[in-house]
Amino acid sequence: MYLYHNVDVCSLMIDNCGWVGDYDTMRAVLERFREEGVCINDKAFGFLPVLDSRKTDIIEKVELVVRILRDVGGSVGKSGVYELIRMLCGVDCFELAKFVMEITGKQLGYYAILVREKCRRGCVDEAFGLIVEMREAGCEPDCKIYNYILGSLCKHDKLSEALSLFKEMKEKGVDPDPITFETFIANSCRLGRMEFASESLKRLMHMGLTPRVSTHIALVKGYCNAGRYDKAYEYVRDMEMKKVPTTNKMYTVLARMHQKKGNVDAARKILDEMMERGLKPDFSSYLKTVNVLKHTGSRDLAQGLQKQFSKFKIE
Repeated sequence: MYLYHNVDVCSLMIDNCGWVGDYDTMRAVLERFREEGVCINDKAFGFLPVLDSRKTDIIEKVELVVRILRDVGGSVGKSGVYELIRMLCGVDCFELAKFVMEITGKQLGYYAILVREKCRRGCVDEAFGLIVEMREAGCEPDCKIYNYILGSLCKHDKLSEALSLFKEMKEKGVDPDPITFETFIANSCRLGRMEFASESLKRLMHMGLTPRVSTHIALVKGYCNAGRYDKAYEYVRDMEMKKVPTTNKMYTVLARMHQKKGNVDAARKILDEMMERGLKPDFSSYLKTVNVLKHTGSRDLAQGLQKQFSKFKIE
């Protein structure tokens, strides 16, 4: 039955058992879920009033739930512990999350949750402290852990500190991935530091990594926001020549950036040019340009775009 295997429905069944304090039924339902290979999410633990209970009471409840999850094991045991830690971190109960880790065993995936949530709150120093704690526990930080902290540092314009951490990352033998470089590129573009963004892209390519579509988009927007529309166009053309997938998205973003600036004719020319090359633009951007052209008396130009776009309608 579909509803029975829906993760939200299954999780709320566990939550209901918790609210009435029926832990025997909770265990029995979890065992059935394990047999079916069902996982649960954080909705299973809404009954834990972590913000309103006495510390001793909540610790006892959390310990009981963890014991049941460990006893049951399987898919629900693994997903349950992970989601419980995630839920506790989400409501700022990091010490309780660490308490769960003490019981179940410290794992890299659990630490990733703590680091991510600390970074989301801007608590970068505490995230750094978790790296030290991880190493003491025998869990060496991976690229994902470093990416969380690098992202938080860049978000708060602490680029020099981010670069120091990047250096440490490589010294520890952790290879950066496309997200690592996108973190530097996107934030450099946001700050108008396009030369640094370009150099970061070169390093990424030199390592044999493939930039994500969002990385290309960040660069196109960065050049446009810096008023360097010619450079943005040059970049998109270069990516097209290299046969980078989704070049049409880059062209569309470039047209949209011109449009936002009031350069409707420039946007039209870009859309027209890309369609001449067989690249289909985003419909909403295309339609907005057509409508603006119509309202400014350029109906012939609008009809030209419509004629070009019509060839993409039948696929």
